[in-house]
Amino acid sequence: MENNLKQILISVTETILEQVAFVFIDERGDTCKPTSSDWDALGAQASFSGVNSGCIHLWISKGLAFSIAANMLALDNIVDLRKAGDAVMEICNIITGNFITAAFQNSKISLGIPELLSVNTLTKDFSDDENSTWFKSEDEQILILIRES
Repeated sequence: MENNLKQILISVTETILEQVAFVFIDERGDTCKPTSSDWDALGAQASFSGVNSGCIHLWISKGLAFSIAANMLALDNIVDLRKAGDAVMEICNIITGNFITAAFQNSKISLGIPELLSVNTLTKDFSDDENSTWFKSEDEQILILIRES
């Protein structure tokens, strides 16, 4: 992956998390990575295809995912797992759409429908240091990565 694409993804992710999810990044980099891949997180994927193809995976600590869902839905922190998953999918969708626009500008690229990821995918994503970036917000971890096809 081109380093420039990763930098664009990092910038877009920070902006969308702040503007849409009201999550402010405290730290970025490998120091934010949990110690093991059995990290308790919710993950979503949004794919894109066309002149450039690939997908973006977003993993968010469950505690933070619940807070994001409550913020997005203007609730009092009482959110179920389904709504937290929906919020992670929507954030992933928004990040991917904005990434496509920033990275590929006027290229013909279609955005797929976001979907939840299984915890089996987390093990692979957890160890993909080349394509991923870790963030921390309020002591909760976030992982974003891009895979080009």
